[in-house]
Amino acid sequence: MLEDVGQRERGLSAPKSGRSQAFGSLPILRAHQAIKIMESESGRSEKLAGAASIWHNRCMSIQVINLRKLLKLMFLDSKALTAALRDDIREERDRDRGLVSGGGDFYGPFWRDAKDHVFANGDLQSLTKDRIESNDRRKNIYPELEKGFLLWWNERRRWTNAPFEPIDAPKTRYKIKDLDLTVKIDCVLAVQDGSGDDHYVYPYWFPEPPIGDEAGRLGLWVLCQALPQVSPSELRILDVIRGRTMALDRIPLKGDEIQTFSNHYRRISQRRQQLRDEYDR
Repeated sequence: MLEDVGQRERGLSAPKSGRSQAFGSLPILRAHQAIKIMESESGRSEKLAGAASIWHNRCMSIQVINLRKLLKLMFLDSKALTAALRDDIREERDRDRGLVSGGGDFYGPFWRDAKDHVFANGDLQSLTKDRIESNDRRKNIYPELEKGFLLWWNERRRWTNAPFEPIDAPKTRYKIKDLDLTVKIDCVLAVQDGSGDDHYVYPYWFPEPPIGDEAGRLGLWVLCQALPQVSPSELRILDVIRGRTMALDRIPLKGDEIQTFSNHYRRISQRRQQLRDEYDR
């Protein structure tokens, strides 16, 4: 039997009979498999390209951001800011590609326990110990949070033995159109004391940087704008680890907050865009 010319050119012999004919179909099967693999790889490449395109064109993560995180970024030194923004960009890109899932809420469990402590629904020291035992990642930060919070709270408790009652805690998003920015306000500790006075405490729980007067003033300004239903005199920002609160009676507004805030945000936004462009090259 003569070899098929096409098969000879590919280095294959013509099928002979029986079992040989069955195996003679393998080149065809392999060809189909190769096509399917190519199509699969092509589809995967298109998906990755699509994800990259979405990542490139979507809004930056700092355009919709919690107030506490924004204050942190605004007052980090240059080196720490660059590192924080690089981490943020990598996490955003991996998330858009479906490569990693969310890391969970690290600080939220502590803050829920702190609220329980305020309303006598639990003991913060015991609750913190339980949290650390359930997750070893908390062993460094949670004791510092506990110490700072109790420093602040025990000082406040010295003024009254009356129980503190929970009231509606505001939660909102404040949009600043000129900056294309949405600031999220959440996790407010809202209490009424024994005298019937209301207090709204916004937590800042990051180890670094500490909240200074300028950061506190800008944060209070945002809270006043975002929560017009709350009297400014009732607003506080609590630097949890340091057990320090900021209020307008101690850090009054100057009238230049919108400009100062905008300058800080634009600096962060521009630096993030520079770093993001490096990933696109």
